[in-house]
Amino acid sequence: MRYLAELNTKFRSHPVAVLGLPFVCLVIASGYVAVHGRVNVHYLDDAWSTSFLYQYLRHGITEDVIFRPHGTVSLVFGKTQAIVYGAVLEPLGWTRSHVHWITTVFVLASAWIWSRIGRAMGLGSEPAAVLGLSLPLFPVCVQAANLARPDALTLLLMSLAMLAFVRQRMFLAGICTLLAFENHPIGLTVCFYGLGWAIQARRTLFPDARTTWRRLGFLGLGALCGLAWFVWANRATLSLHTFGLLFRDVHQFGDETRTEWGYLHYHFKHNQRYELYFFVFATGLFLVRRLWRKDAAPLWILALVLASTLIVRRQNGFYALLAFPAFALLSVHALQRTILLRIAFCALIAAFTWRSIATWQDRRSYHFERTLARVVATVPNDGLPVVGLCDFWFGFQERRFVPSAWQASFAEVNLQSFYLVDSTIKPTGFKRLRGEIEAGWQGTPIARFPDSDSTAVTISRYEPKGPVR
Repeated sequence: MRYLAELNTKFRSHPVAVLGLPFVCLVIASGYVAVHGRVNVHYLDDAWSTSFLYQYLRHGITEDVIFRPHGTVSLVFGKTQAIVYGAVLEPLGWTRSHVHWITTVFVLASAWIWSRIGRAMGLGSEPAAVLGLSLPLFPVCVQAANLARPDALTLLLMSLAMLAFVRQRMFLAGICTLLAFENHPIGLTVCFYGLGWAIQARRTLFPDARTTWRRLGFLGLGALCGLAWFVWANRATLSLHTFGLLFRDVHQFGDETRTEWGYLHYHFKHNQRYELYFFVFATGLFLVRRLWRKDAAPLWILALVLASTLIVRRQNGFYALLAFPAFALLSVHALQRTILLRIAFCALIAAFTWRSIATWQDRRSYHFERTLARVVATVPNDGLPVVGLCDFWFGFQERRFVPSAWQASFAEVNLQSFYLVDSTIKPTGFKRLRGEIEAGWQGTPIARFPDSDSTAVTISRYEPKGPVR
């Protein structure tokens, strides 16, 4: 009877023990493989982010010369991403698929690091495993793993900084913090994670004046080394004006003005509300069970991360990725040693599996790399510019390419003849530019072929109407 009671306690408390670690890992791996290349279709950030990296590494260009008129936006951060991604993409090829595999590895590596952070914070082996395994199951992580944006690498650097800080590796924590900031300014969110932990563990971190000054000194020295990298890497564009641009016009996204309180408000307003309800429930349970008496770190971390979203005030829903470790950490603490942890984890796996199957089923016949290869083979190699849906940039990296998300009037491109590559898989891709193109140019179709079972790519050559300008 005693053995059965202990076994029941183990099963109630540790869902990984019930499901089996290999099974959970297999589900996660299968899900990420199934949705690879299918989560986003011709999303502008894939070509936008990658073109920044490509132009910088190949040509030393620090401006956005693909999506905006020349000279309007200079890159004041992101050289860390360029070097890390370039180390992989230069030998393997600058394909969208390769970029997504890099971000997938970074998201999964971050999840593993958070399991180690959980252990270093005092969680048991099984709850720490749940913490790490739960993160890749959230849609926001799947999204980050299938975009070329800097968020995945920022999360990885933040996670490394937090692990180093919790393990009292202060010099490494300082370097990783500034690397995360250089990769993207939102990386400074890790400071709020670290402060939340420091409040709880202050007696261990800073037991006496000598230890305090020594550890703060190493932390500062690491930060100075990271800052030196930031200044040197961005020396061509760094100035008080350009640096200030990182923190101004936070409500403006192109022609859109957003009014949400911050990126979490924007994320939960437009995405999964059930996640928000669950996190609110977990926070309430944490308070009701008075777990803060034993360990208040998860509550401090969540509170400070929430406060940081009001300080940053940039309503970009992708930044929500960086707050989810705080939500997951508090939720695991709140639910551990109850059957609710097992139920919540199993529900999360079931939801992840259902979404993965649904995404694969919806786009099972879509293969971007195959479509792109046919587009490149079909467009005549005569040097004329190519206007196309954003992702088609991956096939015309060294050719004049104008994306469908061009950020100014099409007339400013100053083109004569050009090829336009469109697909019905993105029916609204050219919605904004279509009127300008049809008003000034006459199109002649030259090819049409399937993009998937139900969509097709069209390639047309456009000539000016009337006299050549």
